[in-house]
Amino acid sequence: MTLDNLRQKTTVELANVDLSQPATVHWRNPSPGRGAVFSRLERRFASVKNAIRFVIEDLTDFPQSTAWIMTAADTLTFAEIMALYAKLST
Repeated sequence: MTLDNLRQKTTVELANVDLSQPATVHWRNPSPGRGAVFSRLERRFASVKNAIRFVIEDLTDFPQSTAWIMTAADTLTFAEIMALYAKLST
């Protein structure tokens, strides 16, 4: 599945995301000195909750907006990550 084929999850679907399951954050970074070439980076987390916090609190603006989270069963887009983070913060 590619990110282009993903649809936005409903509020109910987001509410059912298991935040305790392991997750991997993927994002793109510009490759220094290579123009518009980007490298894909990833980092594994013990939980979706920690992965969401990493994306919002630790990545800078550009790489942050390219981030997505993958679990064994699902993929979360950046918009979904922001929505879940807002719920974590309340």
